[in-house]
Amino acid sequence: MQESEQQTLTIRSEADVYELLKQLEEDAIGDISRYRICFDGWPTVKMRFVGEEFNSTITPAIMEAFLKLQKGIYQTYALAVYADKGHRLTPEEKKSLELIIKVSEGSSIFDDEKIDWNKIVNSLIQKMPSKYLLIIILTGLGLYFGKGFYDAYLLNKQTEQEQVLKQELALEDKKIINKLIERVPELAEIKSDSEATHRTILKSASEAEHFEYQDIKLSGEEAHKLSIKPRAPLKEAKDIRLDGLYRIINVNTELESGFKVKVRNEVTGIEYNAELQDDTFDKQFKHAIESGTFEKRPVELNINAKQKGIDGEIYNIVIIKAVLR
Repeated sequence: MQESEQQTLTIRSEADVYELLKQLEEDAIGDISRYRICFDGWPTVKMRFVGEEFNSTITPAIMEAFLKLQKGIYQTYALAVYADKGHRLTPEEKKSLELIIKVSEGSSIFDDEKIDWNKIVNSLIQKMPSKYLLIIILTGLGLYFGKGFYDAYLLNKQTEQEQVLKQELALEDKKIINKLIERVPELAEIKSDSEATHRTILKSASEAEHFEYQDIKLSGEEAHKLSIKPRAPLKEAKDIRLDGLYRIINVNTELESGFKVKVRNEVTGIEYNAELQDDTFDKQFKHAIESGTFEKRPVELNINAKQKGIDGEIYNIVIIKAVLR
């Protein structure tokens, strides 16, 4: 297809990326080879550390942050092109994706001016016009170069009306990412890695007089606060079922409350210590368990249990039905 026949999709901002990702998720864009992606002023890495400690030098913390960001770019590319984020890139591929650090009097600066995203993305689309490739590349760019990491900071600096709008936009972006993760599960790791990278970058700036990151100025203290991983909300225990085919490992009948059974799931190999359901447990179900023990035959069990929301621990495991197989 001639370039003149291609439709140009221009990306000038993070918002443009999420709009394009939304169209890709909704299958509103058909044949990828019919399009040419044009990055105009985005993405960019804008990062500047200012302070005595950063005077014409690269601290170990900055180097750690730099390497983590560079690794994230490599892994996103590898996942898009080779379907494996751990795939080893060629020296030429690495060079085309290389970030640089500049040092000057009083500051250290990250720079991505060597990366030609137009050339990289469009040459890949020509070779392999796939939605999978484009979704991963754009999602990676949105997560690594976007501003979602300091939404909480911005909310504290804005009016109530601006806060509501910002929350709505942030929620919409998260919905798009979550839908894409359902479609391409590997993106979950890219999302997690990008969040960890942002925390490392912010932590590296905690001693700075001030820190400029993607067009926002932060003090070292503010950067430190943003670097702390938010605690996951406590979740209540939930009821679960562990139904399946089991082997009876042993039975303990010397308990006043009835008897306990140690079972092993035939599929997963996971073992559980379970109790039988009080006095209402049917005699034929008990007989099935006893027969399964002596005859070494599998037993189909219906099992109720609870699972803690904090660490996923499973407890209160109770067998409510047993059928010999």
